[in-house]
Amino acid sequence: MISLLERWRPIVWLILSFAALGWLALSLVMTPNFGSPVFPAAGLALAFVLVHGYRVLPGVWLGALLMVLLHDWQRDTLGPATWLFGIANATGATLQAALGVWLIGRRPRCDWQMMEREGDVLRFMLRAGLVAGVISASLGVWAMALLGSVDDELIPLTWWFWYSGDVLGIMLFAPLTLSWLLGGRHAIWRSRRYSLMLPTWLALLFASLIYLAAWHWNAAQPSTTDGWVVPASGGVFLLLAALLQMLLLGMTGRSSMLKRQNDELEASELRYRSLF
Repeated sequence: MISLLERWRPIVWLILSFAALGWLALSLVMTPNFGSPVFPAAGLALAFVLVHGYRVLPGVWLGALLMVLLHDWQRDTLGPATWLFGIANATGATLQAALGVWLIGRRPRCDWQMMEREGDVLRFMLRAGLVAGVISASLGVWAMALLGSVDDELIPLTWWFWYSGDVLGIMLFAPLTLSWLLGGRHAIWRSRRYSLMLPTWLALLFASLIYLAAWHWNAAQPSTTDGWVVPASGGVFLLLAALLQMLLLGMTGRSSMLKRQNDELEASELRYRSLF
């Protein structure tokens, strides 16, 4: 009984966390045609699948579907189209997380459990973010186009903002989730809970303030003002926050490697002295 509960616990956590974070991101969208500038649930899903394996992928699917249902229920637009789009969105989110994990394991491998080397950080962001992030945006926008939820001329921009939101969500929130999930196993992630989280959250707060300021400025302009200004301004500062986090990952990783090497040298010296 206990082993069964332990097996299902991460899946339940993933369903609830994905649905809550996704619903929050969609609820804060101020320019509906272009979506949210960052989608934290994408990073959460990737980190959970990395730590717990492919067995938690059903949690990604159910969490993504629940997110869409909650969003349309809040807007009082729940209907058959919601289910169709929800299934397509859930499938895209699941395939994206699975592809990201698979790519991270390709050679040269990315040591995601420690992420000490700058090369590991870069491979993590490129493979799981820039490459795997194509899946969810492509399936989601394709479903929106079939359902008539987006105008034809807005499809490229909608795809781009969906894609960039998922990429930034992976770059920013996958490491934060890993520090939460792996903090009890590895000392480096336990230390990163403080050295990584505080600067990242401050950067996210600053980006949010810029996003709100851009929205208020855009709302005061004539109706001819381009709507992409708001999510684009938020996306730029979120990208800067992601680059800051990559720098912090590299710095803390390099510090951990140097400390381990010093410990090994001290242990080797003690063994040498004990022989003589």
